[in-house]
Amino acid sequence: MTTFVDAIKRWTVKVETRVPAVMLSTAAKMHHSIKEGSPVTGAPGQPVDTAFLKDSWILSPHATYAEIHTNVSYARVIEDDNPDAFDDSGEDRPPRAEGQTTKSIKSTVGGHHSVKLTIAGASLLQAEAVRELGN
Repeated sequence: MTTFVDAIKRWTVKVETRVPAVMLSTAAKMHHSIKEGSPVTGAPGQPVDTAFLKDSWILSPHATYAEIHTNVSYARVIEDDNPDAFDDSGEDRPPRAEGQTTKSIKSTVGGHHSVKLTIAGASLLQAEAVRELGN
């Protein structure tokens, strides 16, 4: 006969196994959303002129968390759609000239705000990961 304590032990093992799997799956989905775009988050993905920026995004999983990062100096300019916000050194620049609009992207794929949209949709990606992992 299964006791309550046995049931709790089985449940604990299940949770301890699933939590890292959900975290890694969610991180992989977020990484994909930033790089390639996602209909779940609405992120357009990275624009591709030379693919340097797109290829620079790295997923670094750790035991209890994951990092998604790039070291490309102009990544924030593309993300924020603000070519005058930062120069290569990261120093603040003056605001845009009057009448200047957004930074044009040569690429026909990708766009601005992929990181922000991915973060905003992270819970949707996590729910998708849970569904895919099943019981």
